[in-house]
Amino acid sequence: MMEEILMPEENVDEKVPIFRNLETISIGYMEKLTKIWPQRINRDSFCGLSMLSIDSCDALVTIFPSNTVGKFQNLEKLRVMFCESVEQVFDLQCIDIETETGHGS
Repeated sequence: MMEEILMPEENVDEKVPIFRNLETISIGYMEKLTKIWPQRINRDSFCGLSMLSIDSCDALVTIFPSNTVGKFQNLEKLRVMFCESVEQVFDLQCIDIETETGHGS
């Protein structure tokens, strides 16, 4: 059973965007899935994604980790069903909001 969808990290070049024209992702019945997105991701990767559907992925805790915040500007529809371990959609704990907005000290 898969724990990650996009791997291995050493083959991902963060300078090259991946899946720029992909509009829909449906993920289902991956009970051991813990991670959807690669650790390093180009800002233009998945830029056309407008719909994400996740169903019955019981080990998934976070949908969008902190390294993906702000990268899915075209996302219009998010559907998460029967994912028993999901605690948060966006992981904002690791982000200093003041620094991101330019209001930090």
